[in-house]
Amino acid sequence: MHALFALFIRSLRDDTRSKALLWARVGLAVAVVFAIFEARVMEWRGVSGLDFFESLVWMNVVFIVVAGLSYFASAITEEKEEATLGLLRMTDLSPLAILLGKSTSRFVGGALLLLVQFPFALLAITLGGVHMSQVTGSYAILLAALFFACNAGLLASVISRRTGVAGVWSAGIMGAWTCWMFLVAWGVLLLAGDHVLRSGSFSGWLEERFHGQCPVGAVNRLLNVSGIQFSVVEPCLWLLGGGVLAFMFSLVLFDRCCSESGEAAPGRARKAAGGAGRRGARRATGDAIAWRDFHFFHGGMRVVWIKSAVYLAGAIYLAFEFTWSWFGHEFYFVMLFCLALGFIGLESAFAASRIYRIERKEKTLSSLLILPRDLEDVIRSKRRAVVRSLCPALAGLGIAAVPLVGPIVSNTLQHVEMLFYGPAVAFLTIAQFYFNLRLVAWFSLRMKWGGLPTALALSWVANSIAGFLAAVMFQQAAIIILAICTLIASIMLKRALHLRIEQAAAEE
Repeated sequence: MHALFALFIRSLRDDTRSKALLWARVGLAVAVVFAIFEARVMEWRGVSGLDFFESLVWMNVVFIVVAGLSYFASAITEEKEEATLGLLRMTDLSPLAILLGKSTSRFVGGALLLLVQFPFALLAITLGGVHMSQVTGSYAILLAALFFACNAGLLASVISRRTGVAGVWSAGIMGAWTCWMFLVAWGVLLLAGDHVLRSGSFSGWLEERFHGQCPVGAVNRLLNVSGIQFSVVEPCLWLLGGGVLAFMFSLVLFDRCCSESGEAAPGRARKAAGGAGRRGARRATGDAIAWRDFHFFHGGMRVVWIKSAVYLAGAIYLAFEFTWSWFGHEFYFVMLFCLALGFIGLESAFAASRIYRIERKEKTLSSLLILPRDLEDVIRSKRRAVVRSLCPALAGLGIAAVPLVGPIVSNTLQHVEMLFYGPAVAFLTIAQFYFNLRLVAWFSLRMKWGGLPTALALSWVANSIAGFLAAVMFQQAAIIILAICTLIASIMLKRALHLRIEQAAAEE
């Protein structure tokens, strides 16, 4: 029994005593206090407690999803990439002990970050608009969702050789388990037609399944006025059952997927990546660094075609969905534009968290810096590879933007102030985009794991505080002031990133 929990106790002790987790708790507490102050000052519905609690819950939902795609999905793959999994298997540790030590300790650390918010969340009851059952029910769903995301990421990490691939598998597992009802609706729409979807019995069943088994639907129902009577037993049991099932599959597949030594797995992964690169292009043409990153780090054309098929399937589903919806086609293109923009940001964040971390793991940063090219030129080459991997999302963004040009122009002519606020908002969005990506890249070089969730959390806190202060102090000029401050911070962060890359290269 002691050998079973030896790695778990060791990992839990290291995680709970780490400075990163301590600063994460402090930062989270500061963010919650600021959210309370913001909801109290800028309340617009007269229920500041509900506004604060909604922002807090949805923030946790977003970070649980991001952690499932990055932090939890690297539990086993980081051992494979660092060639240390074979050393673990040479010990007396069983597969169960390794899985408990590598994943359950991370779940405990994430649960501590949730529990530290609970006393602050109770203040929402005092602020008004929230009942005690809504607070406890929301955090029960969040804990169950965290457990499911942890084990879904663990299963993806067991069956994958690299963290990037594990993130894709984790997204597929979480989406299939929590949103299976939409896949059923899509199948019914294709086979039986939209009249079946419009029927009261099927739509009622679909709504009940969405609110009962999807954490987003359950949280949405719970935060409504009638959420006091909503039972959280079904969504919690569904998420816990999915987590247990994912852990059991991880245990069953561990010997089959992790039977090779830690040295062999990365070698075979590099060989597979090389084969993909040879199929995508026989030799490096043009920018060699961009070619290498695109084919070896981002999957090459095979991954581009897979993403294109997935995005096309999603666009077709939305098109079928809005053919019988009362929102209209214009709203469809607006939603398509927003989704494409969101996928661009998500893919860019994952790419920024990997492109330098992989170089550091394989100890190739120093080799890059001794090339007859300056550091800025190398970074531009890596950026071109990322842009090339974003082609499916960029194409979707362009296709969705074309039908919206006419309404935007007519709306601008009717409201002259949009000639000022439109470019200002675009400039602010671009500045925040570069700031967030550079922050993610910097944290990926500073932290062994968890750089992406930490960077996103810090970025959210910084943007919220800066936006609130700018809105209170400068009012109409807040967008311009915030854009200028974000641009200055992005330039300063660019210099810090260059210094960190040079320092990491010198450490090799």
